[in-house]
Parts: sequence; structure tokens; C-alpha cells
Amino acid sequence: MSIIGLQRPSSSSSSEKDERRRTREKNRTHTHFTFGGDMTAARRWRCSLAITAAAVLATMATPERHDDHSNIWRRQRRRTVVGDVGGGGGGGWRDLDYGNLTNAIRDIVEAMTVDCTLAVHSGVENAAADFLSNTIKSLHGRGVTTTHHALLTEDHVQSLLIDIRRAVTDGHHTSYIVLSTSTLMENLLSAIRRSNLMSRNVVYVFLWLRSPVSRTFKTDILEAMRVCVITSPRPGFYQIYYSQASARPGYGSTLKMVNWWSAMDGLVRFPLLPPPKRVYKNFEGRYFNVPVLHKPPWTFVEYLNDSFRVEGGRDDKLINLLADKLHFQFRYIDPPDRTQGSGLDQGSSIQGVLGLIWQREADWFVGDLSITYERNLVVDFSFLTLVDNEAFLTHAPGRLNEAFSLIRPFHWSVWPLLLITVIFSGPILYILVDTTDGHPQGKSMLYWKCVWWSITVFLQQGNVLH
Repeated sequence: MSIIGLQRPSSSSSSEKDERRRTREKNRTHTHFTFGGDMTAARRWRCSLAITAAAVLATMATPERHDDHSNIWRRQRRRTVVGDVGGGGGGGWRDLDYGNLTNAIRDIVEAMTVDCTLAVHSGVENAAADFLSNTIKSLHGRGVTTTHHALLTEDHVQSLLIDIRRAVTDGHHTSYIVLSTSTLMENLLSAIRRSNLMSRNVVYVFLWLRSPVSRTFKTDILEAMRVCVITSPRPGFYQIYYSQASARPGYGSTLKMVNWWSAMDGLVRFPLLPPPKRVYKNFEGRYFNVPVLHKPPWTFVEYLNDSFRVEGGRDDKLINLLADKLHFQFRYIDPPDRTQGSGLDQGSSIQGVLGLIWQREADWFVGDLSITYERNLVVDFSFLTLVDNEAFLTHAPGRLNEAFSLIRPFHWSVWPLLLITVIFSGPILYILVDTTDGHPQGKSMLYWKCVWWSITVFLQQGNVLH
């Protein structure tokens, strides 16, 4: 077998050997070239197959759910290229879709069912002179009362802050829509926070239409603020974010998308903002600091040397019941001066429990706290937990001496004047009667009749003078 497999080379000429060698090299070279071309085509085919499979898997992994805000936003964001049109600073006034913006503001404000105040930067008016007038006319057509502030100078900004303070103080339900540069909106929100211009009756709406919401703006949002941010990833589509859309915002406050508006469908959800009873129905174990005072029967507190202990009471049972139903935890704290606190004093400060809430060192308080105008300036009151009809009680008077019952009705300083009136009223009446009728005879009898009549009038005895 080995002999058959290994043939010896036959004797031949050198020319034949050279020819056979050239043929083998040619075949080897041709075979190598053909193999290389097959590898390139195979690689291209495999790459195309891999890209197609990846696209199919990505489509299957992200199904479109129309009932989920986040998925719809992700799907629309993939289809839209978000750009900061108009340069830096969050302006972008030149390329805004003012027609759809007017309709969006009209529908959003109408859904709030409150009055509206427009605070518009001067750049907007220069870029679209008809935008402001069209927006105001559109709101008036829907029965919405509007006010306009042109943010041209620092004095205009201060005028807007004064208007906000008046609305917060009066408890007026209103909304403020701010369309300006990102820097001015950041400064305005910071001023609102420093001035404590926060109320559940006032909604602040900021239009960030071309640039992402800055981190500085987000950090200035407190949970007590009702802040809406409207963004526009593409013309004709506006997203509405809300600061009070979560019962557990964590550190600071977070903006969460709650609604959106499109030129084709308008607002997607009604009401515009989620109601508090739906947002705060589950606090997910959140901790609250609650001041407590010793006020039986509402709360029984035993004060020790360096601590205290709550022993019960109606309000203690009410707080524990709320904690069980709303899934939150709380910790009682002892106010420094152990008082409820009144209103703002001349130093613009407030003490007691209300002072802790005003300075945001405590979250809320439950107690027999009456609602006054001064207290309403610094805190927001919830529903009433108890309504009582008040009455004044006094001790019964002792038995009076009947001997002085005649002179007791008047004070001693009144009796001299009263006696002088009785003494002189009779003669004065006699003079008037004698001068008018003239009685030549019986003047003495007439005089005594006048005196007697004045005495009977004083003693409330009816009499007729003849």
C-alpha cells in the first residue's frame, strides 16, 4: 500500500518539470484568489443578517402601549430630533409654532378653570407681534380673565412679584404663564422661593420650548410649589410636566409628565393635572415630622426631663388612623416654646408650631387650631376636623336687696341729672302752656297740674293734662 501511495517520479526532461511547476503555481494562485472573494461575500451576507435580526429584536422588545405616558414619550422621542432652535439661552423665539402655541395655551388654561396672568419676554413680542394679542383674544373667547406683564425691565419683574404676592395673600385661584429666556425663568422661580410665594391656589406654568429644563431650575422647585413645565420636542406637540405628581418625591421635587397636547387631538387627559386625592392616596412609607402639644382631650403629652411621651388623645388616634390608611410613618417633635403660634409679627417671623411649619422644619400639624387671617398668610389649612358652636358661660348673680331696687337701674352719676330734669320740667311746661293758651284765672291750679304731670311721666303713669 505504501508503494502504491508513494509513486516515484518518472524520469523526464527538465523542461517538462518546469512546465509542471508553473502549472501548479498558477492553479494555486487562482485557487487562493477565488477563496478570498468567497469570504468577502460571506462576511457581507452575515453582517446584513445580523443587522436585520437586531432591528427585529429591538422592535419586539419595545411594544407600543398607548395607555402608558412614558412609552408614548419614548416612541415619539425616537421619531423626533430635539434641537435647540434659536441659539443658546433657551430662547428659540424665531422658529416657534405660534399658532399651535396659542391653541395649546388656550386649552391648558381652560382646563385649569382659573384666571390667567401672562408674563411674556420682550423677545417674543418682537419675533411674533400677533402672538400675545391672539393668545389673549383666544382666552377671552373661552371666558378666561387675563392679565399681561411684559418682562422688559427689572421693575416689570418686581411688579409681577407684587401681583403674585397679592394673589397668594387673597387666596385667589389663578395661574401664571411665563414665556421667557431660561435665565429669567430661573431667577423668577428663585425669587418666588425666597419670598415664600407658594400656595395651593396658584399654579406657575413655565414654557421651556426649545432647551432642556436646567438643573438650577429643578433644584429650586419645592414640593409646596405647584409648578408646571411645558416642553415642545417638535412643532405642534407639547408635553406637560407637574411638580406635585408624586406622593414621594424624595430629595427636593421631581417633574413628572402628566399630560400632553397635540395639534391633532388637543389635550389627551382631563383633568389637566392629577387631583391631590389621587396623588397622595399612598405615601409608600414616607416619614413626616409632626409637632405635638399637650392639649386634652385632643392630645395627652407627658413631659420628662429631656424627652416627652404621647399618651393618647383624639388627634393621636386620628394621626395613627391616617398613617395606616395612607401608608406613611411619622415622628412627633416637641416645639421649642410649646405654643401654637399666631400671625406674623413686626419682624416678619412667627413662633410656635406654625413657625416650624412656615420654616419647613415640620411637615404638618393636627390640633385645635382655629383659622385666622394672620395664620392663613403663612400656612395652608386643610379640611375641618371638628366644628363646635361656641357660647359664653358666666356665673349666676347673687340675690339682690329689694330695698334699693328703685334706684338700682341707674348709676349714681345719672340720678342727679335725672332729678334736675324732673324738677324743672314741670315749670317749663307751665310756661309753655300759659304762653300759648293764656289762662287769666286758675294759674295756680295749672302750675301744679304741670308739675304733677311731669312726675307721673317720670314714673311711667299715664295721664292727660286738661
